[in-house]
Amino acid sequence: MAGSHDLGSPTLCRLKLRLELRALREEAGMTAAEVARTVKWSTAKMTRLETGEGWVQPTDVEALCRLYGASAEQTEMLSSYALVTKTHRDEWKSKEYQEVILPGFSAYLGLEGAATHVRTYESEFVPGLLQTEAYMRELLRHTRRPKDEIDRQVEIRLKRQAILKREVDPARLSVVLNEAVLKRVVGSPGLMREQLEYLADGATTANIKLQVVPFRAGFHPAMIGSFTVLSFDDPKVGPIVHIGALGSATVIDDRERVRIYEETWSDLTGTAESHDRSSRMIKQAAKEL
Repeated sequence: MAGSHDLGSPTLCRLKLRLELRALREEAGMTAAEVARTVKWSTAKMTRLETGEGWVQPTDVEALCRLYGASAEQTEMLSSYALVTKTHRDEWKSKEYQEVILPGFSAYLGLEGAATHVRTYESEFVPGLLQTEAYMRELLRHTRRPKDEIDRQVEIRLKRQAILKREVDPARLSVVLNEAVLKRVVGSPGLMREQLEYLADGATTANIKLQVVPFRAGFHPAMIGSFTVLSFDDPKVGPIVHIGALGSATVIDDRERVRIYEETWSDLTGTAESHDRSSRMIKQAAKEL
């Protein structure tokens, strides 16, 4: 069986597994209910295998691959994915972090860590991947959470930023900000200036692209709200979308729904200022504080 060290995070393996098992079933012309009856499983078990977040037994995957007529190579790979979901756990799944992570957000974090390209639009604040620690703490202070929870939230955000600084294949980050992000002072003017200068420094990094949608642009395609699109190097795994909301988080992998966000992103980057012009806007905002 292929080694599990190079297959990606457990969250990414779960995503690959459910996408490929579903595709194999559809190619075989079978419904989930028909498969469940054939292998004498409950419909609930089939649902868990194709859409669930838990671990999967490699033997169950092998049984489905035999039923669907999968090749030996594909069976071995899918069984390897299942083994990763069973024997490995994303860092974010630990009890220490689960207590402070919003429902659904831990699944996103596992995928973000495996992404090759992160595209995010933020309307109200600097995205977590580019926040200074002081800016993080000021934002979290207003959640009225206990200090120990805030400390863990800050630790999570700082660890997330490591994907941009990997020595091998650092993730690419493309960010579009509403100009309001630059103008709304979070904390003291000095704290906000430090954050904007950090943002401007990030704009000089080869794997980071920043754009700003100026107020004068008027209506723009993403006024409906912030969102993030993650892309991966595996062609079988299409982009996924993350949408954060008060008290919850949603991950979308339905191709048609994701396509809408990709089209919105394309329109949005056309509306926003260029990277160079946006960098100058960020530096000017810092000077005005």
